[in-house]
Parts: sequence; structure tokens; C-alpha cells
Amino acid sequence: MVEAKPIGKQVETVVGLLRGLESKAYLGAVLSATQILANDLDRCLVVRMPSLGKKLKKKLFGGYGPFSTFSAKIDIAFAMDIIDRSTFEKLHAIRDLRNSIAHGTDMKSPEEYADWEKLSKFFPEAIEGKNKNIHRFMQLIEEIDDCLERFLVANGVTEDIRAKNLQSAAS
Repeated sequence: MVEAKPIGKQVETVVGLLRGLESKAYLGAVLSATQILANDLDRCLVVRMPSLGKKLKKKLFGGYGPFSTFSAKIDIAFAMDIIDRSTFEKLHAIRDLRNSIAHGTDMKSPEEYADWEKLSKFFPEAIEGKNKNIHRFMQLIEEIDDCLERFLVANGVTEDIRAKNLQSAAS
């Protein structure tokens, strides 16, 4: 017969598991937020390619096409004056963190990755309280997303996908 652990030890175990899940949720937030930026970069690049048909778009942006990686999208967006040097550097720092998380074997909190330090220099002013770093990260994502959305609006694309998704989630 297996002896039951004292209730205090059981609670400690459950709390530890929940804390572990919380850090894994951060990892998902980093990956999801990065994908939102990659999608916005796609939209910005397409705006600068008025003759791009469906077939060529699939060839350029899909599979092993020249615009299929986040890194390539960032570089080309900078070369096409879609983003400025500061946004270029921020996006590459975000990409580095994303790659460390996506291709790493450890499931640790984002702050424990070496790339976090590089990225943290771009964070907006300090936020206090629990989970302040992930909040600062998300503010940075929102800042870049707003920059890309302004580019799209200035080029006649008025559909803000993030706002649309937020409205759908609230419904």
C-alpha cells in the first residue's frame, strides 16, 4: 500500500506544478505574439508588391520561398523602408528569443533564456508587480504591431486584424 503524502506536501506539489504551467503559458505567449508580427510583416510586404498574384505569393512566402522565414521578412521589410532601424533591431531580438524557445529542449520561463537580456533593453518603462517582464514583452509586441498597422493604413489597408480578433474573442 502506498502512503499518502501529508496535505501540506500535496499542496506544495500542486502549487509547484501550477507555477510550472504559468511559465509554459509565457512561452506560448511569446510564440503566438511573434507569429502575429510575422503575419503583419507578410501583409506589409504584400502591400509593396502590387503585381503579386496568388500563385507567386505562395511561391515567395510559402515552403522554402525567399520570404518564408521570420528573419527574411524582417530583413526585406527593412530594405524596403517598411520598418526603421530600431524596429528592425527589436524584431531580430524577438526572433532570437522565439528561436531559442521554439528550438530549445528546456521548458523554462522566457526570462531564463540568454536572448531575454538582449531583448529587455528595448522594453518600455518599468512595470511593477507580478509577471512584469511578460507584460513588458507584450507592450513591446503591441508597439511594433501598431507600427506595422500604421504602415498598412498609410498604404490603404484599413483592416486591423488584431482589433478584429480581439472583438471576436470578446463576443
